[in-house]
Amino acid sequence: MESELPRITVEEPEPYGYLPKPDVPTGTCRIAVESGSTVEIRYDVDREQIKYIANVRYNTYLGLGYGASMKDTDYVTWQSFANDGDPKNVTSQIESYSIANHHPDTNPTNTYETTITDHPDGLINTFVSYRDLNASGQATYNIPLD
Repeated sequence: MESELPRITVEEPEPYGYLPKPDVPTGTCRIAVESGSTVEIRYDVDREQIKYIANVRYNTYLGLGYGASMKDTDYVTWQSFANDGDPKNVTSQIESYSIANHHPDTNPTNTYETTITDHPDGLINTFVSYRDLNASGQATYNIPLD
């Protein structure tokens, strides 16, 4: 027999279900991957933007996609390299978009504002990126609050 999860009742159950919709999304989502890289995602109330704090180990990348599949999906990628002088190894934040099930193309309109610093342990770059919920760029996903 399947047990039901407890439910919270609120004054206004529709259209938001059992939990009330917050006026401002203030929770933080933290994602960690096996390489040791992490990203925290939260809403910055003062800037009224999504804030990403990505700690990415050298010689790796960390990316997020906004979409249901590889097709028609908006991506943000943080690439981290040690400062070794190789021009191919550029630490950067890239926004890209896929129109089919293959490697996404770089979005010519990067809707992220990013600063990059070296982490104190010397093996990680820290990226702080901001993005509007409803960014006005070519092939850019608008993040709904509902």
